[in-house]
Amino acid sequence: IVASAKKALNDVDLILFMVEPDTKFGPGDIYIAEILKDLNIPIVLVVNKVDSVSPNDIILVLNRWSEEFHFSDYIPISALKGDNIQRLIDLVFTYLEEGPMYYPEDVITDRPEEFVVTEIIREKVFNNTKEEIPYSVAVDLREYSDADGKMYIAADIIVERDSQKGIIIGKQGQMLKKIGSQARVDIENLLATKVYLDLHVRFKKNWRNKSNLLKDLGYKES
Repeated sequence: IVASAKKALNDVDLILFMVEPDTKFGPGDIYIAEILKDLNIPIVLVVNKVDSVSPNDIILVLNRWSEEFHFSDYIPISALKGDNIQRLIDLVFTYLEEGPMYYPEDVITDRPEEFVVTEIIREKVFNNTKEEIPYSVAVDLREYSDADGKMYIAADIIVERDSQKGIIIGKQGQMLKKIGSQARVDIENLLATKVYLDLHVRFKKNWRNKSNLLKDLGYKES
C-alpha cells in the first residue's frame, strides 16, 4: 500500500500533507518529509483538529514543520466544525490549472461500481467503530449479481487481528447489523435498486503485507 501511494505522487499536481496539532512529531513524519523533499510538486501543510488545541499550539506546530520542510502554503482547519474548509478548497483551486474534460459530466468516478460499493461498506465500519478499529480494514466482494430486480451483494470485511472481529460484529451481531443497514441504504441510492447485503467478518493476519491479496482487493496493480 505504501509503495502504491509513493508511486501515485509522481502523477499529481498538488499534495495536501495533513497533520494533527496534538500528535508528537516522530520518525513517521520525518520519513514522509524525506519523500516529499524529492518532489517538484506544490505541497500544502494542512493542520487539522485545530478546534482541540489553543492558538499557541497551532503556531508551535507550524514552526516545527517549517524547520523540517518548506511548504508552498500552510492552513489550519477543523474538519469537525468546518473551520477554514472553504478556504482550503479555494486554495487548492489556485494551484490547479483547468484541464480537458476526460469524462462526461454525469460520471463521478473512473472506478467500477463494485469498488465504490466496497468503499461504502468500509466507510460505515470506520464511522461506527471510530478509534476502536484502525484503518487496516478491507472489504472483499464474494458475490455481486442481479436477479429478479434486486442486487445480491455478499462481502467479507477483512481485519488484521482476530480480536477486531468481535468489535465489528458487536454484541449479538448488533454492530455488524448496523454497519450493513447503513451501507445498504447508500448502496441502494447508488445503484437505484433494491439490495440484499450479506456481510461477514474474516480474519486474515497481516493482509497488507501479502502481495497477491493486495492485488485481489484492488490496492496493487497486477
